[in-house]
Amino acid sequence: MGFLGDVIGRTSAMTVTLSIVCLSATLSAVVPSGNPVNIYSIIIVARFFLGIGVGGIYPLSAIKAAEDGGKGGDSVDVASAAYAFFWQVPGAMTPWFFAMVFSYSSMTADMQWRLLLGLGAVPSAFVVLCSILENHQSKKKQMIDNDRCGAVHRQGQSTDELMESAKSRLI
Repeated sequence: MGFLGDVIGRTSAMTVTLSIVCLSATLSAVVPSGNPVNIYSIIIVARFFLGIGVGGIYPLSAIKAAEDGGKGGDSVDVASAAYAFFWQVPGAMTPWFFAMVFSYSSMTADMQWRLLLGLGAVPSAFVVLCSILENHQSKKKQMIDNDRCGAVHRQGQSTDELMESAKSRLI
């Protein structure tokens, strides 16, 4: 997934890897049925792909956090990367917490198992949804900015004046 991040961009690659996680977690919770061989075969395949997705999150989240926390250019913020990795610990502990809570419920073991497998899809689905919305808002803002620059340019400002105006807004 690190290579995919270099090819299509870090945010897009993160969306792909989180989509794999979400789909795999959902399938492992919903699809298994029939005889034990069929159930375990489906779970094994779904969890294999979930492992690929989760394994892709590690390199992408580290570099994305470091780059996004930087001050631009080639600078990176290692504290942001450390902060991102810190929050993986509570995330890893959450299924154990839910398993303990479910053990005191009146749900059947099958229902507890499927719910634990399926709840893993919730955080990744939330991040994928937020990423898609953020990307949509970013494109919308870019279109509005382009329209404004075009309107100013039509009012008689030269390209150099437009560039200086844009630079001063960034600073």
